[in-house]
Amino acid sequence: MNIRKETKEHWDAVYAEKSWEQVSWHQKSPEPSLTWIHSLALAKDAHILDMGCGESYLIDALLQKGYTHISAIDIAQEALEKAKRRQASPAVKYLCADAARLPNLAPVDFWHDRAVFHFLTNEKDQQAYLSSIKQNLRPHGYVLLATFAPDGPLKCSGLEICQYSTQGLQSFLGSEFALLKEQRIDHTTPTGSVQKFNCALFQFLPK
Repeated sequence: MNIRKETKEHWDAVYAEKSWEQVSWHQKSPEPSLTWIHSLALAKDAHILDMGCGESYLIDALLQKGYTHISAIDIAQEALEKAKRRQASPAVKYLCADAARLPNLAPVDFWHDRAVFHFLTNEKDQQAYLSSIKQNLRPHGYVLLATFAPDGPLKCSGLEICQYSTQGLQSFLGSEFALLKEQRIDHTTPTGSVQKFNCALFQFLPK
């Protein structure tokens, strides 16, 4: 599996040096993701993929809701090891992989991406990510993308990012994805600063 070495080393170092409560993207509760997933009334055995899971407590919340088929993917092995020590449930498959170099996956019903896509700053990586979504998402499946908004930060964890409006996300995904929900979010970091996020939920309706 081809993983960008420098990118992996960067994120492994972040998770080795900081606790989950210290990283800027920390959430005490995984919202609005959890509420939106619940609103779709997915079957408990639906395949939910958490892309760039880190140490997110979304996995814990999904297990508490009774979901039995969860994939947790991150480029940082350090993050995955910490998550596995906390939640070693057989319902969760952990995979170290690069969002821009993803392998083939089992068909996905819900693709969750909170603050991963905006780190893909060149067109080649962006298009590779889109191809993976289309290849692995079931027809009528869902994708949630949460990115920094146009008035949000220009960098995160020392890395440049791309900002997106809902219209920008729709343009990226294309006409096969129907917008269902959108929400602007003011995320307060552990240091007290506020980051502007844009969160959008789409359904995959291939022609």
